[in-house]
Amino acid sequence: MRKKSGNVKRINRRTPGGRRTVIYKRKKHSPARCAICGAILAGVPTGSPGEIRGLPKTKRRPNRRYGGYLCPKCMRLKVSEEIRGMLY
Repeated sequence: MRKKSGNVKRINRRTPGGRRTVIYKRKKHSPARCAICGAILAGVPTGSPGEIRGLPKTKRRPNRRYGGYLCPKCMRLKVSEEIRGMLY
């Protein structure tokens, strides 16, 4: 963690020993959003890429087509468009 970057919030705290120290806190990460409509995706964790990489694969995104990329509504539209394209 780079402590002089703007992504880090500095907080002055007192330790149990009575000393004052600086604690560095990261900003909150924004939730994953749908690529088409911009809705917040359910079932996708919010966190830094490193934190998400540490999770098991089943916890990273929904296990379905376009999971973690499109919301269910847009996914249904996309799949139906693909099927229509195959028919004609």
